[in-house]
Amino acid sequence: MHGGQPWEDRAHSWIDWVRAERRSGFTSQTWPALEAILPSHVAGRVLDLGCGEGRSARELTWSSYDVVGVESSSTLATAARFHEVPTRVLLGDATSLPFADSCFSLVVACMSLQDIVDLPTALSEVGRVLEAGGSLCLSIRHPSFTAIGGSWERERPRRQVQEYLKERTYEEHMSNGPQEMRFESFHRPLAAYVGAITAAGLAVTCLNEIGDGVLPQLLVARAIKL
Repeated sequence: MHGGQPWEDRAHSWIDWVRAERRSGFTSQTWPALEAILPSHVAGRVLDLGCGEGRSARELTWSSYDVVGVESSSTLATAARFHEVPTRVLLGDATSLPFADSCFSLVVACMSLQDIVDLPTALSEVGRVLEAGGSLCLSIRHPSFTAIGGSWERERPRRQVQEYLKERTYEEHMSNGPQEMRFESFHRPLAAYVGAITAAGLAVTCLNEIGDGVLPQLLVARAIKL
């Protein structure tokens, strides 16, 4: 789901990155923040939107959710299926989900919406497959952080103000021990996410901003299908 071909091209590097035996931002910050806003009771199935190699699906499985993933990269989907904690994964695109209407109680989008080109259509599909009263729980890089390209740039504080409202791609380079990854994602203002969510028939009920620096780095939110 992560932007299609670019993630297929980087799939093996991403699998190595995720599965390295080092504590990461996902385990220390992203997943705990997202887990904290998950509904306390989910009776039906859960969709992991853009599940990648399965790290968030495994967390959901360990918490006894009935989870199925959808992923556009065949290499990542295969890695999720054949992990020792396997995930049921369908190969598919966020803008045309291979599921019937109203068949999920919960959709989890863990760091995937920022990599989807056509966000409004993808969220419309989320609204279609969610049952009435079902929830979307998401985590993204905070738009104030992506506005400055994933770096603080304290010496140029006006750059964030000038470019915050402009939707565009950006790159972020990260290291995890000896490994390095280059991420290509979309910067969008918060209004773009909220507008697409509400246009899909969902209402935001929870929004948390998380970070330990000048700007928040992570945003998690929950929305309910009306």
